[in-house]
Amino acid sequence: MLVAAALLGGCATAYVQGATAYRQGRYDEAASRFAAVLAEEPDRLDALVGLGLARYQLGAWDDAVDVLERAVAQAPGHAMARLYLGLAHLQRGEEGRADEHLTAFRTLQLDPRTAAQVDRTLRLLRDAPLTADLRAFVAAGLEDAAEWRRELQETRRALRDEQWRRLTDDRFIYVVPRSRCRC
Repeated sequence: MLVAAALLGGCATAYVQGATAYRQGRYDEAASRFAAVLAEEPDRLDALVGLGLARYQLGAWDDAVDVLERAVAQAPGHAMARLYLGLAHLQRGEEGRADEHLTAFRTLQLDPRTAAQVDRTLRLLRDAPLTADLRAFVAAGLEDAAEWRRELQETRRALRDEQWRRLTDDRFIYVVPRSRCRC
């Protein structure tokens, strides 16, 4: 078990470093870390999504589409992959493809706020062609909604973890084994 952990440590470390770099806005570093993970494990979903998001943040729409299409092929219900694939198509001016992926994203379980934002975006896409500035504005709005959703999920997870920690730290339950000795 220790050997397996040591062997996996390199990829896990590269992934964690990539995720940390991404959260800190160091998208070049994040992309290279995720690419390193994918060199070892080409179909690793979390690294594919991470690389796709990092490429998106760098404005490399074509690269983002290529990577995120692989992720969506592997996991069609992955919310972030589906959302950012739609946004990358939107940024490239491919409104039909953007509509397709954002519609698929909309079918996933979303909070009401994000769902409403996606609905407004889809109406805009279907009404008329969008200028580059309007596409960027719409994409930024959906990115903000996704970031809000991620932060909310992390906050909820942290609260659950803290509640569990308090329960386990405050209460020790000792179970005395039953003796089989009949002295």
